[in-house]
Amino acid sequence: AGIGARLGARGWLPRAMGVGGLVGAAADLDFLPGLLAGAPARFHHAQSHSVLAAIVVGGLIYLLARPRAAVWGLIGGVGYASHLLLDLVTADDSAPYGIPLLWPLSSTTFQSPITLFPRVPHSGEASFGHLVLLAATEIVLCGAFFAWSVRAARRRGDAGSAKRDHHCSTAAASG
Repeated sequence: AGIGARLGARGWLPRAMGVGGLVGAAADLDFLPGLLAGAPARFHHAQSHSVLAAIVVGGLIYLLARPRAAVWGLIGGVGYASHLLLDLVTADDSAPYGIPLLWPLSSTTFQSPITLFPRVPHSGEASFGHLVLLAATEIVLCGAFFAWSVRAARRRGDAGSAKRDHHCSTAAASG
């Protein structure tokens, strides 16, 4: 609640949405090493799609975002993790079938039995324009998630501060 209230009160919500959306899309930059190797999908859904990667990204943002490191580190980590959530509910019919959430502890891949998004074509199956559209959609979805979560946290923070203010004024009046 404190983070949501802080972001909303200081006008940081648009920036938080942008950072969360961009960091959320960053997990798919794992195609770059494959592109250099001549096989863009070679490293897709690999280590970059793990909880450890989300923690590392959040930690890096924490180190770079002084003096408000905790807020921005959390936004970065949650933004990155939101990508993992989206990939869990996206149809995947190519090996390794899902994402390795628990890497390096386990090489097991996870995929939700409930799919909310259709299969995303990889390699040469999709045009560059189609991939850009998918990335833009992901940025918008991650940004919308941040808007909703910050707003909800801000409401809880406002309600909490109103209760504290009421309690303090009642205590002062009775004392």
